[in-house]
Amino acid sequence: MIEYLNKEDKVHCRTLQKLLASAFPQAYSEDAEEEVKRFLEEDRVALKAVINGELAGFVGAIPQYGHTGWELHPLVVDEKHRGLGVGEKLVQALEKEIYLRGGITIYLGTDDEHSQTSLSDTDL
Repeated sequence: MIEYLNKEDKVHCRTLQKLLASAFPQAYSEDAEEEVKRFLEEDRVALKAVINGELAGFVGAIPQYGHTGWELHPLVVDEKHRGLGVGEKLVQALEKEIYLRGGITIYLGTDDEHSQTSLSDTDL
């Protein structure tokens, strides 16, 4: 089930902090709590996937260019729920929510912090 994540949902917020730190240790090992607070700011989108009461995944979005463009940030699925379509359902729900808010574009940026892409360490 896809639902909004809110600050009153303390159990899932704490679980999300752990999930972020585990999935993205280079980015969230020290500031996952603050990042989750930022996800819940009024103008952002914060959606969670729940399976049997457990947080299975999360997707967020940050408005850009007024509210016509949105940055998908982040998308994370708990390891035991990967391969089940959770990420796909989260992104579909995000697309719908952004459309309802007047958005026309969703974009995704990446960071290659471990030199693992074809353009890593290249001077463009």
